[in-house]
Amino acid sequence: MATDPEEIDAKLQRLGERARMGWAQLHSMTEEARRAVSQAVTDQWQREEAVRQTRQEAREAEAVRRAGGQESQQRDQQKEAERREQDRQRDKGHGHSY
Repeated sequence: MATDPEEIDAKLQRLGERARMGWAQLHSMTEEARRAVSQAVTDQWQREEAVRQTRQEAREAEAVRRAGGQESQQRDQQKEAERREQDRQRDKGHGHSY
C-alpha cells in the first residue's frame, strides 16, 4: 500500500480516468441513437406546434364568430327599431297615437 501522498494522488487520478473511460464505453451513444433521439424530439415538437397552431386558429375563428354575432345582433336591433318607427309613422297617418 502506498503511503506517499503524491503516489496516492497519481493512483487516484488513474483510477478516475479508467472509471470515466469504462462509463463512456458502457453508456456511449452511437450516431444512429443520436439521430433517433433527434428525430423523436423533432417529431414531438412538430406535433406540439401543430396543436398550438390549431388552437390559435380556433381562438381566432371564435373571435371572428363572436364579433360577427354581435354585428348581426346589432343589425337585427337596428332593423327592428326602423320597423317600429315605420309602424309609428304609418299609424299616425291612420289616427292612432302611442
